[in-house]
Amino acid sequence: MTEILHISDQPFGFSNGTRISGEPNELITQIKKEHFKTELFLINVNYKSENFSRSDNAGILLLKYLRLNHFEQHCILYSFLSREQLMIQNPHNSIIFSDGVSYIRMPEDLSKLVYDNLEKASADLSAYFRGEVDFVKIRHNLANIYGLWFMFNVHNRFFKTEELGSIFSNEFFQNFDFFQLHIANYLINNKSTDNPKQQTLNLIGTLKKDIREKNPKILYIDDKANIGWAAFLKKIIYGNGDSENFQSDAPEKTVF
Repeated sequence: MTEILHISDQPFGFSNGTRISGEPNELITQIKKEHFKTELFLINVNYKSENFSRSDNAGILLLKYLRLNHFEQHCILYSFLSREQLMIQNPHNSIIFSDGVSYIRMPEDLSKLVYDNLEKASADLSAYFRGEVDFVKIRHNLANIYGLWFMFNVHNRFFKTEELGSIFSNEFFQNFDFFQLHIANYLINNKSTDNPKQQTLNLIGTLKKDIREKNPKILYIDDKANIGWAAFLKKIIYGNGDSENFQSDAPEKTVF
C-alpha cells in the first residue's frame, strides 16, 4: 500500500494516509524527521496556516522545500485555481509544471484518486529555482551573510575537532532569509564538479598551516567585521588558540 502524506488544513474527502498542516518551513523539518518514507505527497496548494492565507499558495512553497531537500517523490497538487492562474499570480510558481508533479483542478472527488506508477521528480530542478535568486543584486549580501554561514558549515564539517562556538551576533540573524539560502545552496551544489569538498579541505588546510607557521601581522578591515566575520576568521586561522598579531577594524560607511 502506498504511504501517502496529505498536506492540508482540511481533508476534502480524502481519508487515506496521514494529514498534517503548518508553516512550510516547519513542515519540511517534520517531514525529514517523521515522514521521510512517504511515497506520495498530496498537497493542497491553498492550505491555510497561522502565517499563510489561502491566497498565499503555501502548498507551492512546501513543494519547493521538498525539492530543495531532495525529496523526489511524486507530488499531487490540487487547487480551485488552474495552473495557468497560479502562473499569472507569480511566474516563480513554474515548478508546478515540473516532472514528478500532477495537478488536480478542484472540485474533484479526492477519494477516487488513482496514484499508481507515478513518476519521480528530476534530480536537478535548477531551472525552476534560478529565477528566484538575482545573484547580481544580492551578491554583496550573500558575501556578508550567506558567505559567512557557508564558511562556518564547511569548516565545521571538515575540522570537527575544533570548537567554533557561538560566534554570530544578533545582527547576523536579522532578516536572515533561510529560503534564499536553501536555493543558493541547491544551485551551487548542482554546479559542483571534481570533488569540491576535497578541494576545499586541501585549500583551508594549506592556508591555516602557512599562516600559523609564519604568524604574520594581520589587520582585517571590514564594515561587517563585528557581526562575526573577525571572530570566525580567527577561529579558522588559529583554531582554539589566538594571536595578538590578528587585529580587526569595522569602519563606518561614508557616503559621498
